[in-house]
Amino acid sequence: MKINLGCGRRVLEGFINCDIRELPGVDEIVDITKRLLWENGVVDEIEASHILEHFEAHKTKKILAEFIRVLKPGGIANIEVPNMGAVFKRWQVADHKEKWFHSGSGDRRFPSLFHYIWGQGNVEGGQCHLRGFDQECLERLMGDAGFINIVETRSRIGHSVRLQGEKPGS
Repeated sequence: MKINLGCGRRVLEGFINCDIRELPGVDEIVDITKRLLWENGVVDEIEASHILEHFEAHKTKKILAEFIRVLKPGGIANIEVPNMGAVFKRWQVADHKEKWFHSGSGDRRFPSLFHYIWGQGNVEGGQCHLRGFDQECLERLMGDAGFINIVETRSRIGHSVRLQGEKPGS
């Protein structure tokens, strides 16, 4: 079983697509700050792209512990978050447009640096960012939660870090 947590409108084939909101393609309504729907050790893979930054530090630790709980031994979690180290580095040389409106490419599909830092700013809809990460921070949190063999994988979004970790016991 594969689950895509906090999928929003990014529905993945072959996954149970979960979000806290009812959106097209969402299979299950899930609040990842609560106990997840699945029993211990039944999930093969978790996709969690750009969701952890929406929660306070203490909730992030509980969320990662839940990931470990539901994963099978040898199961993997793919976690992607904005990389604040990369964002702040880019901020130093970015022009006004890239900082506040959209990326320097001129393509409005790529968000501004402001978006990576604070999210969409919709507090009621959960679309604001409450914490930041860089690669070292995310690696440490995943390791503290019990993940092993943590490796960086290719990020699908610029200015992001994507790590894959494994639940021990395969």
